[in-house]
Amino acid sequence: MVIQSSRLTTPILELFAFGLFIFFFKSTLAASSFSLLVCPDSVSAILCSEKCKPFGKISYSIDSRELKISKREKGIIEKFHFEDCKVQSADEWLCNKVRYDENMRAFNGYEVVQMTNGILSKQSFVFEKSQDLWKEVFQCSKVRFPVEKN
Repeated sequence: MVIQSSRLTTPILELFAFGLFIFFFKSTLAASSFSLLVCPDSVSAILCSEKCKPFGKISYSIDSRELKISKREKGIIEKFHFEDCKVQSADEWLCNKVRYDENMRAFNGYEVVQMTNGILSKQSFVFEKSQDLWKEVFQCSKVRFPVEKN
C-alpha cells in the first residue's frame, strides 16, 4: 500500500510544481508588458501625449543592435524584429526597417521605433495588400519613467 501511495504522490507533486512554474512565468511576462497607445500623429507618439488612446499591450527587449517587440492588440499577438539599431544606452536608441518586396521589386513601406526619455514610440507607413491602401500608424508606450535629478 505504501508503494501505490508514493506512485500517486509523485505525479501530483509534479503537476503542482508545473502549475507553480506556469503561474510565476506568466506573472513575470505580465510585469514586463506595458500599455500600448495609438496616436493621431508623430508628435503625439514621440511625446506619448494624452491625445493617444489605449490600444493593447507591448513588451520588448533590446541588446547590442537588435530589437524584439511583441505586441498584443485585440487578442492577436504580433512579433517584430529589428536589426542594425543605433543604441546609445538602454533608454536611448533608434531602429528602422524598410519593407521591400524582392519578387515584385517594390517598396512596401517603413517602420521606425525609438526609445527616448522612457517613451517607446513606433511609426509605420505600410502598404496593406488586403485593403489595397497605404496605412500610416503612430503608437507609443511609456515604458520607463525618467528619474528626476536633484
